[in-house]
Amino acid sequence: MPKRKSRVLYIFFGVIAVLSSGLAIRLWITYLLARADNLTSLDNNVGQTVSTIPHAPGDLPALEERIRRTAQAVLPSVVAVKNPFAKPSESERYQKNYASGVIITADGIVLSEWHVSHWKDSENGDGTIRAESSPSGSAGDKTTVILHDGRECPAELLGANRSHDVSLLRLLEPGPYPHVPLSPTAPITVGDWVLKVGHPLGYRKGRPALVRLGRVICGTQEFFGADYPWAGGDSGGPCFSLDGQLLGINGSGGGTLVRMQLHEARIHRHAGGWRLSGVTGSQLIDSLLDSMRRGEVSPYDMQDSARRDRELATGAPLPAADYSDGSATLARYRPIVEPTRSSVVVVLNEGVAVSLGTIVGAAGWVLTKASVLSDQPTCRLADGKVVSARVAGVDVAFDLALLSIPATDLHPASWADDFNPPVGTLLAAVGTERPLAIGVVSVPRRDLEEPLPPADTLPLRIAAGRPEIYGSAQPIGGYSLRAAIGQPRSTVYQVGRVFGLAWSAGVRPGDLLHHIDGRRIAGDADMLAAVNRRRTGDVVPIRLERAGQMLDLRLPLAPETRYIEINYRSDDFPTVIECAVPFYSYECGGPIVDLTGRALGVTIARPGPHGGLVIPGDCILKLLPDLQAGRLAGNWSPGQ
Repeated sequence: MPKRKSRVLYIFFGVIAVLSSGLAIRLWITYLLARADNLTSLDNNVGQTVSTIPHAPGDLPALEERIRRTAQAVLPSVVAVKNPFAKPSESERYQKNYASGVIITADGIVLSEWHVSHWKDSENGDGTIRAESSPSGSAGDKTTVILHDGRECPAELLGANRSHDVSLLRLLEPGPYPHVPLSPTAPITVGDWVLKVGHPLGYRKGRPALVRLGRVICGTQEFFGADYPWAGGDSGGPCFSLDGQLLGINGSGGGTLVRMQLHEARIHRHAGGWRLSGVTGSQLIDSLLDSMRRGEVSPYDMQDSARRDRELATGAPLPAADYSDGSATLARYRPIVEPTRSSVVVVLNEGVAVSLGTIVGAAGWVLTKASVLSDQPTCRLADGKVVSARVAGVDVAFDLALLSIPATDLHPASWADDFNPPVGTLLAAVGTERPLAIGVVSVPRRDLEEPLPPADTLPLRIAAGRPEIYGSAQPIGGYSLRAAIGQPRSTVYQVGRVFGLAWSAGVRPGDLLHHIDGRRIAGDADMLAAVNRRRTGDVVPIRLERAGQMLDLRLPLAPETRYIEINYRSDDFPTVIECAVPFYSYECGGPIVDLTGRALGVTIARPGPHGGLVIPGDCILKLLPDLQAGRLAGNWSPGQ
């Protein structure tokens, strides 16, 4: 009897211990999330007083000149490399079976990545794709390389190193070719400014390789991390110093870079700004050249992968405030954007920001992105006042809308003298409070051949897509007595990453999402069901829990898109300036300025994580008379 009594007591106290531990874990997580929010706030404030940026505002013109000069020198060496085993894309302007590479010798040796030039996908019996587990390409396999001037050149595969994802090709037509040799002895220091060049989203006819600016944030000579914006298709593309030295090519980041990405996500405005890239350094690549020239395709070695991770973890990383779009860096541009801040408004749908607007007339004229507008938009002025807005006219081709607001004595944006800036020109996207983001002109201004007219009428009222909230279902309270006796546990959806209008509405990582439009959210299927039969422009209530407090927010719905954090209308504008300035999808419509502080144009779309598109100011000035006169008012038809 005593033994049985003891056993019952052990079970009782064991259950209490489990329940207590679950509660403790939840409280600990709540504390950590609150602490993370505090850390974010503190890190954002660091830039006010501390900075390791090696240039002051007066030095920016000199920095810009170096970027322009280097971009012009290295661009002819950058090529698009076809994966000979991949299927070509059929319906898009981007040829996704092409990625990037760089010519490193005058006789046409091209450096790229193994998964770009040698990787082959195979179909399973059910038509799905499976990746080969062994090298697919071998010495002598033929492929195609597109040169900087648009010429297609036949090439053959030489060799590859799978562990470091590096490959070598040879152009088959006689040279000489523009090239940049490897710089295995070039110094690489944390904090250095670097240029990334490549073909994000794949090769596109009429668009040369894109230039982006970033900083070295960790690593060594053999492997380092940089924070320039990039996208699929950039693989194999080179990384250059501002002196034009070839420092390496895009490589795998391993676990260390993933951890740094998570750190960056806590620091930056968004919790999903996956902008860090691993770079395989020229020093290591140089040691692999002989074996690849001999036609070797080396097997994957996990120890090499682990060494890469250790290399990236070596040394102190760059403070997040000093990243290329960190708070300290942005602070350097504040004097430049200050005169234009009063020319920016925030366009709202039921109080939630869906875009920015650029003031183009003192009598209440505001230009913004048309396809994101609700039937009855409002605007928040620089002084915080919210006013109603009337859509006076819409240019469908450029996706621009002119709003009329009841305000006087507004400050129109000042326009630049020239709307055809060279590649490498430094730019800043302007918000109502501070620079939103900075970067460079990526490619020369271009007119799109035969742009496809939009298929949807405005205001855009089509099927709503899934809210850009990503996470996982978590049991409430951890282990419980209910679970111990086999009954189902209650769950809640814990937010991991947030993008687009969900971020603008106020959803943050770590939130516990309970309801969307009255529907309980326990998984992704519930998220989809909650917006089923809803249309874009609709605003639904959401209820979430943060640090133990319940919050009720309003969430405008947007269309489904192919990629996270891009605009539904993100292409086919007649004329654009493409830039590597990482503004977000709900920040389109605002001015973008050069180092004079004057507007080159209006941001119109984010086509991918590598940057954005700008409508040049001369195109806007040509449209304004028709928009203001009401001759384009019929392009806006609410209630349809």
